[in-house]
Amino acid sequence: MSGGAVASAATVHVRGLTTESRITGILEAFERQVDGVRGSAVADRDGLPIANGFKEPFDLLSVASMGTLGMQSARKVSEFIGVKPPRAVVLESDDAKIVIRDLGGGQATFIVVVRPEANLGFVKLQIETAAKRLEVELGLVPPSAGSGLEEVFLLTQGGVLISHLSRKMIHPTDRDVLGAMLVVVQEFVRDSFQGKGGALEEVRLANFHVRLIRGSHTSLALVCSRPLGERFLDHALGALGAFEQSNPGALDPWAGDANKLKNLDQLLEELINPPVS
Repeated sequence: MSGGAVASAATVHVRGLTTESRITGILEAFERQVDGVRGSAVADRDGLPIANGFKEPFDLLSVASMGTLGMQSARKVSEFIGVKPPRAVVLESDDAKIVIRDLGGGQATFIVVVRPEANLGFVKLQIETAAKRLEVELGLVPPSAGSGLEEVFLLTQGGVLISHLSRKMIHPTDRDVLGAMLVVVQEFVRDSFQGKGGALEEVRLANFHVRLIRGSHTSLALVCSRPLGERFLDHALGALGAFEQSNPGALDPWAGDANKLKNLDQLLEELINPPVS
């Protein structure tokens, strides 16, 4: 990358979102991914609302307090019986299913209301993914538990964006920052394949590191708050290779339709939230 590009990247000021807006963004992303969701919310241990994802006219304070009370009651029942406390409780009625997910061992609660016909297995799977992100945002898990990865860009070797997944920057008000970051990442990918002075693999972007993982037809640009370990980089390279093997016809040449790619969401999600080994 040219010196001018690096200098301009360093002047990009990432506008910080509040914790509340980032949590609301997580709820909004969860609700977009699951059919039949009527709404979701996060409450503290006292049953007070932290964030609201409900679009229907529910009484948020009642939902938060009753959801917290339901989880506390389930924990007491488990204690009385002599079994471990539940991570989640499911309440079913004729017109809705309510899933209450514990966060941080009783420090907060994630409450989801879905329609009765919703696929409960898929709903619970997505709840687990969202719950991990919520626990990070609420400070309920140690920061060292993650890789430090904030953004994942999947691009062609020419720098054309195929897809992107973010840990935090998912709120509409941060799209301008994301756009500025994408411009720098695209130039980084293009410059890395020029072959002059060796291929570039990492560059600094303000307070972030951008690490490039190259496959046969695509590249991953990983934006992280600290340098990534070799074990994670090996995992990312293997995941990219498996993804490319699943999509040879769709990637070479790239036709521009991400909907035809197999396991695209799984690839990005696996990198943002890698399995605990």
